Amino acid sequence: MPSINVCIIMGNLTREPDLRYTPSGSPVCEMALAVNRKSNGREDVTYIDVVAWGKNAENCKRYLEKGSCVMIEGYLKTETWDDRSSRQRRSRLKLVCETLHFISSPRGNTNRASEGSQPPSGPNPPPPPAHPAEYSEGDIPF
Repeated sequence: MPSINVCIIMGNLTREPDLRYTPSGSPVCEMALAVNRKSNGREDVTYIDVVAWGKNAENCKRYLEKGSCVMIEGYLKTETWDDRSSRQRRSRLKLVCETLHFISSPRGNTNRASEGSQPPSGPNPPPPPAHPAEYSEGDIPF
């Protein structure tokens, strides 16, 4: 049976993007997003680890900072490893960035011209609906 692994997430960075390079010279940037969701009158926050490679990684470090709002399109990937201290098999889910859209800067920071460049311009994503439909967990078929 075919499967689909596609995610589109929009949220705010919880920390500064961490850009590093692999031994072969490929840029890789790790960051985390906080995604807010209102449900049944309360707000839930989900924290998502994100990894970007290549030009996306370099652009994340160049144009984003803690608090920036960004929309990321990509896929989920599970990382597994053996924990040295507990000797247990550990795993975590990460969102691998394939495309990113710069939505806004952190509050109070209207331009980052001091860094010598502006984020790339392009079409903005459509605004969210004025009155999104409210769904209860019982409405979800899975």
